[in-house]
Amino acid sequence: QRLEFVGDAALGLAFANFVYITYPDLDPGQLWLLRASTNINIEKLARVAVRHGLFHFVRHNAPSLDAKVNEFSLAIKEKEQACEISAYGGKVKAPKVLADIVEPASLVCIGRQN
Repeated sequence: QRLEFVGDAALGLAFANFVYITYPDLDPGQLWLLRASTNINIEKLARVAVRHGLFHFVRHNAPSLDAKVNEFSLAIKEKEQACEISAYGGKVKAPKVLADIVEPASLVCIGRQN
């Protein structure tokens, strides 16, 4: 958990640095808004994990976790089939374990862009 704390801070710093360098003409208020609306959040990362079926590769022995992941996956599929588009949040909360699967890869991608 301590490493995750540092990793989250490093990810935030890497993204802030990327935005600062990429958009030199933005004023501080615009930079703040851009950073605040970052694409790195639990639900979006969880959706990536579901879309690519990554949860199947996680070793665990927790039937309740399977149930939560299945419920979230079904909720996403129902929204997509109904062509409902929502930026954040739905009725079913994204299990953090799904975001945790994808987050290290997103850190590597941002690091490569700098």
